[in-house]
Amino acid sequence: MDVGYLDMVDDFDANSLTPWGRRIFDGADGIRETAKKATIYG
Repeated sequence: MDVGYLDMVDDFDANSLTPWGRRIFDGADGIRETAKKATIYG
């Protein structure tokens, strides 16, 4: 079963998001918009 369409980046390159990765990170209510730094690190 091919699930490559769920890959978020191309060739393990964090700077090369796939369309699915762009949707997850930059889409409406995506990670970039909703993520908060954990208080333990601040």
